[in-house]
Amino acid sequence: MSRMISWIDRSYYSIAHDGQVARVSGFDEHHREFWMVIPKGKGYADQRRAAVEKLMEAIEEGHEPGEVE
Repeated sequence: MSRMISWIDRSYYSIAHDGQVARVSGFDEHHREFWMVIPKGKGYADQRRAAVEKLMEAIEEGHEPGEVE
């Protein structure tokens, strides 16, 4: 079973979202990236925490690397 060894978030302006977003990425022990894009703003810390938990679950369940829905 895989596990998440680290995570990071990067903020940027998204034309598609017309505002500030963050890409939250989690990495497994093979350094494969799993990510989600979430909006910045009020409640960001809670949304980021939820995103990290979803990424961790996806890695532990053996999903393929890439964007997590």
